Amino acid sequence: MESAATGLIAGLNAVRYCRGTELLVFPPETAHGALCYYLVSAEPDTFQPMNINFGLFPPLKVKVKKKLRRKKLAERALHKIVYFSKNYSLLLA
Repeated sequence: MESAATGLIAGLNAVRYCRGTELLVFPPETAHGALCYYLVSAEPDTFQPMNINFGLFPPLKVKVKKKLRRKKLAERALHKIVYFSKNYSLLLA
């Protein structure tokens, strides 16, 4: 799934690049953004390919009980992707 999504983003950005429009850079608080950030910022000597996981997401700004952390990370990601999709007029359902 991650490979397909990343390939789709690369394809969309290839078209946007050719048209001279702003590239899509997903917020790091979203699954796509967190994974892409990891890909470009990981140390080459210690890089390990991986699927998306909550450990790649930036930490929450407030302390949350461990039991609720994933739910709060997912809620934040949903909020960010909705805003992002409206900002770029993307149809993300």
